[in-house]
Parts: sequence; C-alpha cells; structure tokens
Amino acid sequence: MADLLSLQQITELKEAFSAFDVDCDGSITVDDLEQVFSSIGHKVSKKKLQSILCEADLDSNGVIDFPEFLTLVAAKLNDPEEKELEMRRAFRMYDLGNTGFITVPNLRFAMGRLGCFLTPEQAFDMISEVDADGDGKLSFDDFRRVMTEGWGATP
Repeated sequence: MADLLSLQQITELKEAFSAFDVDCDGSITVDDLEQVFSSIGHKVSKKKLQSILCEADLDSNGVIDFPEFLTLVAAKLNDPEEKELEMRRAFRMYDLGNTGFITVPNLRFAMGRLGCFLTPEQAFDMISEVDADGDGKLSFDDFRRVMTEGWGATP
C-alpha cells in the first residue's frame, strides 16, 4: 500500500511520524499519541487512542512503526470514502454560511485567511471559470471537479 505514495509524500509523512514519535524511539505508542493530542488541546480517551493504535499496528506488537504508519496513511489517502469526507471538509472551509455554495465573498474571505488576497473581480473570475450552471457560485459538484481535475477543468 505504501508503494502508492510519492517520494515527496513519504518524506512529508516521515516528518509527521517524527512529530508523533515523541520519545524518538522509532515507534508510536499510546502515550506518544496522548502527548500529541494533548499538545494541540484535544483530550482523547485512552480507549480511543488504543483503537487508533490497533488500527495501524499490523504486527500486533503494541506500537506503530514507520512502515505501518505509511500503510495506514496510504489506505486513508486512497479510500474513496475518506477522499469524499476530506473533500467535504475542505468545501466547508469555503462555504462560510453553510449554504451549500461557495460565493465570491466566501472565496475572498477564505483565501484571505490563507494569505492570498483577491479582488472581487479576481474571485468572480475564478468562480466563473468552473461554475457549471453559471449562477455565480460553486456547488459541491463544481468544487469536486476543480479538486480532482484541476482549476482549468471545463464545467
């Protein structure tokens, strides 16, 4: 499964793995997971942490090593249901009013939070380029097409 990842993805995942491997012993334990979640302000029960660990611990030795971590992440990245969930989460970042659409003001605001400031005309042009029904806003289907086929994808 890890062979489905690019060299760049593997390098980035090695950095992520190192962040989880709090004690730098080459494996991720329940305690490591607890420290990481705690450091970002999330209280996760030991039971849930154990469940996370068990999902990835292919050799049942009580820890996640890097190859197991790669296998877990590759499976998540290539799972169509997981991709759909991630796509919907990303869409909601731009659908600020939870209307089911990304509007020009939504796009400008969300892009501004990312440090990319757009004029109303630039945002309108971006939306118009991929807006399938010409209503001046992006539906989830428009968004999905852009994310899977690229910004220049014809509606």
